Amino acid sequence: MRQLMAQSGLGARRIVIEILESEIDDREYLKHLIHHFRELGCLIAIDDFGAGHSNFDRIWELQPDLVKLDRSLVKQAAKSLKIERILTGIVSLIHEAGSLAIIEGVETEQEAMVAISSNADMVQGFYFAMPSADIVSDKGFADKMDALLHQQQNVRSQYNRKLQQHFYDFRERYDAEVRFFEENKVFDQCGHKLFEDERVVRCFLLDENGYQIGKSLYSPKYTEKLDIRFTPLLSGDNANWSHRHYHYRAMQNPGVSQISRPYLSVAGSHMCITVSHAVQLDNKTMVFCCDLDWPDEDLSLD
Repeated sequence: MRQLMAQSGLGARRIVIEILESEIDDREYLKHLIHHFRELGCLIAIDDFGAGHSNFDRIWELQPDLVKLDRSLVKQAAKSLKIERILTGIVSLIHEAGSLAIIEGVETEQEAMVAISSNADMVQGFYFAMPSADIVSDKGFADKMDALLHQQQNVRSQYNRKLQQHFYDFRERYDAEVRFFEENKVFDQCGHKLFEDERVVRCFLLDENGYQIGKSLYSPKYTEKLDIRFTPLLSGDNANWSHRHYHYRAMQNPGVSQISRPYLSVAGSHMCITVSHAVQLDNKTMVFCCDLDWPDEDLSLD
């Protein structure tokens, strides 16, 4: 390597060593190689992560500077919003491990949009440029990136409007139920008006520390179609939800209804959004919460 760098005139800091870890069975020898190239001053990348039997222990053990995500991930994520969320989670885990994430194999505009929304640090693929023996300055690249970022902002705005509309149609019922609870101070009698809306899953009450007070109130329409395998998860009493955004956002903004982003509910393993509202009762702060079923976004792609 030292001879090659001397002959080519390329400094080590301009070289990235890409490793296909699956090609080297001797893990100790592989770690020795990585140490050697780092000592020379090169960056280390794991290539094709996500293909075959990739495991995160490779990242934790080898501690690469860069992780290049296999094209199969972005290709599938461009077709499925569920897989897009998984890709975003993988990028987040890579960042937590102290590595930068590169999404390679980007060939279409939709795949480029997915790569940007996943918070990847770099992108690579035929959509941006074809391989070349020479590095050329392409001014059109900056324009293409600006257009993608602008389009991503539009998509995000449309998504937020959809989220707000999903709540707007339900808000009058929810506000009336919160007022009923404030006036009567009896949670067990709440929910009847809310449950007339087919999207409503459950109502539950939290204290200021995030502990659930009593059991959840479930919509009869929801329980009729509930997968009985999740029945043991439905109780929720004494559970602590202080780590959930719907609790701490409500506590930070008392008297103002909050809407969570869609997430997977542990009570039934379905996508939902949670509307929450902090109220004062007898000098205590309580958070009145209501889960709304969120449609399977993949179905909307068909």
